[in-house]
Amino acid sequence: MKFHHLVHFLDPSHKHEDARLPSEDEAAVLADLRQLITTPFDEERHTPCLRDLWGALHTPHPAGVDDDDEEEEEEEETGVGSHATFCRKGEGWQAMGFQHTDPASDVRGGGELALQNLLYFAANHTEVAIPMCRSRAETTLSADDDSWPSYPWATAGINLTQLLAEICHVVGPHGTRGDYDSAPEHFWHVFSSVDDFHEL
Repeated sequence: MKFHHLVHFLDPSHKHEDARLPSEDEAAVLADLRQLITTPFDEERHTPCLRDLWGALHTPHPAGVDDDDEEEEEEEETGVGSHATFCRKGEGWQAMGFQHTDPASDVRGGGELALQNLLYFAANHTEVAIPMCRSRAETTLSADDDSWPSYPWATAGINLTQLLAEICHVVGPHGTRGDYDSAPEHFWHVFSSVDDFHEL
């Protein structure tokens, strides 16, 4: 993944004499990223993306089973990788690592960009994403006689989106405007498209 390239250029031992401002094309990608991370959750616009995210982490229903029919029945199975029917709000989202039963409550922190990142990871690296989500339910770590889920996949992804956006000057601390257009860096070549950020 491109993350290894970014880590290399963040190394303090790396020489900085070759740092440069982003090119016009790179700046356009960074502007798109800033627009996405500052776009708040919108029910009509983003519910289809939540549905796609759910579908990427849950197996399709057996042939002949209609989602409308399933909605009339109580769905007991909500775990990642199950046949659980899409539910806009419910415990199934917590099984995916969201803090709340309404994923929109968490997504707001990283805007549309965080949601796109989660969907990109789930759709393109499903074989990694599903075990990560399942570890939340199946594995506990113990300390001082307390237990907690091992990896909140969705919450971690949202937080990483915010962190990477700050590192890359897309936004500043506390969501302020980023200064990528005046920040010389070595890693601007990583951003040839928005998908490059998703790959981080």
